Amino acid sequence: LPKDKKNAIEKINMFSGMKAHVLLRKGIDVRPSIIFEATDLFFCPDQLFTQVWMNRNKESIFLTGFVVAEGREKVISKTKDGIISASDLFLNQLHEMFKDEEGISLFIHLSPTCSAFDLYDWSADEFAGGMYSSPSVDAGWRVSYDSDGNKIIQTCRHDMKAPIAETIFFAGEHTNVKTCATVQAALESGSIAASDVLEAFGRM
Repeated sequence: LPKDKKNAIEKINMFSGMKAHVLLRKGIDVRPSIIFEATDLFFCPDQLFTQVWMNRNKESIFLTGFVVAEGREKVISKTKDGIISASDLFLNQLHEMFKDEEGISLFIHLSPTCSAFDLYDWSADEFAGGMYSSPSVDAGWRVSYDSDGNKIIQTCRHDMKAPIAETIFFAGEHTNVKTCATVQAALESGSIAASDVLEAFGRM
C-alpha cells in the first residue's frame, strides 16, 4: 500500500465490538406492551450493551444490541468459563429494561427466554477487524497546494478513499470524508467510488 494509506490506517480509530441479535416471540417470551410497538432505539450508556435497536412484526420482536471497545472485552471475560453465556448477558439486561407500569418485567418467565439468538464478533472477522471507524485525533484537516497554487484541504479519510494507479478503488464508511460510522456513510462511499470508476474508464 502507498505510504499515505498506511499512515491513515494507523491514525483512524477502528472500534472493536460485537452485535447480539435476539428474537422474542409475543406471548411466548414476552407480554405485549406499547414499549415494543413505539420504540426503535434505546441508549444504555451504563449497560454492557450500550445501544439496543428494535424491529417488530405482529408475532415477534427482533432486537440488536451493540457492545463496543471495553464492553467487548467484558463479554469475553464473563463468558470464557462457560458459566454464563452471551445470550444470558443480553437477556438479563433486557429483563431489567422492559417493565410495565408496576415495575414487573415484560418477560413471561422468571428466567428470561428468547426464540433465537446470535452473537457476531466483528473484531474477530479477518476481513473487518472491527465494527466501524470513528472521528480520530491527528487524522483531521491538513492544507497543501497543487501545482497551480490552489489550496487543497484533506484528511486521512481522503487518503483512504484515494485510488491506486486509477485501477484499484476504495469504498466503505471509513473512506467517507463527510461522515463515518453509519450504513448511510458506507452507501454514499459506494456510490462515489462507482462514479470514480466510471470517470476513470472515460479517461482510458
